[in-house]
This record gives sequence, C-alpha cells and structure tokens, in this order.
Amino acid sequence: TSSGNLVVTGTARFGNGFYCDAQGNAKVKELRVTLTDWPDYVFGAGYRLMPLGEVENYISENGHLPQMPSAEEVEADGADLGEMNRLLMQKVEELTLYVIDLQKQLNELKSNR
Repeated sequence: TSSGNLVVTGTARFGNGFYCDAQGNAKVKELRVTLTDWPDYVFGAGYRLMPLGEVENYISENGHLPQMPSAEEVEADGADLGEMNRLLMQKVEELTLYVIDLQKQLNELKSNR
C-alpha cells in the first residue's frame, strides 16, 4: 500500500522464489525489524535479576518463562517478531548473568578446597 504495508489476500510471488501467503507462509531473503528499548538494560546496575528459585516457582505455576507469552497466547494471537526477539535477547542476557554468577560460585568453591 502507499503507507508501506504489504497486504496479501492470497499468495503474492515476488520473483526469485520470494513469496508471501495469507495462509501463513512467507519467504524473504532478509527481514529487518526496527526496535527501541533493546534489553541491554539487563546489564545495568539497577536491573533486578529474578532469583532462580522465583523463576522455578513461576515456571511451575505458569508453564512458561516470566515476561514471555504462553503457548496459548501465541496460538491465539500470534507473536510479534520484533517483540519476541527483544524478549529472547533479554532472556539470553539474563542467562548470561546467571552463568557468570554460577562460575563465580564454582571458582569460590574450588579455591576453598
């Protein structure tokens, strides 16, 4: 459209094997999503990393990670790819902090032998 949106009501073929299908298929060579609020804030001094015990309890109660949509939500509403990538990066950065903390604990245990 003139506003920059791609609207497909069937299958659109763009050449070179690229297509978009309203029934759920898309093939593109590259897709760029522009976002703000990329989760590098996880590494900031004021970020509260949820203790692993709380994460475990949340998973037991809810069946998915905190801040992530449930399978039911994604099946019903789909997932915004940009937002999902932001959330996934946040979880990767949180996992990195957990691993760093575990390595420090392991090093301390080794040095106290």
